[in-house]
Amino acid sequence: MSTTVANKQFEYPGSRRNFSPLNKFTINHMYLKIKPDFEKKQLLDCIQKLTIEVLYNIEELVLDIAELDIHN
Repeated sequence: MSTTVANKQFEYPGSRRNFSPLNKFTINHMYLKIKPDFEKKQLLDCIQKLTIEVLYNIEELVLDIAELDIHN
């Protein structure tokens, strides 16, 4: 079977496609410290430190931990 690079898919079987939003910044360094409460399914005492390079004027930076999967 012959496939061109433009048509080749790089996801694993069963995985979902995720598309990155158009960012107005680049993250150069990220430090994340979290304390999960597994019984309540909550994150406690979270600390995040970022070093970013702003590419366009921004008024707000929203961080989203969607699909974060912590087991232990």
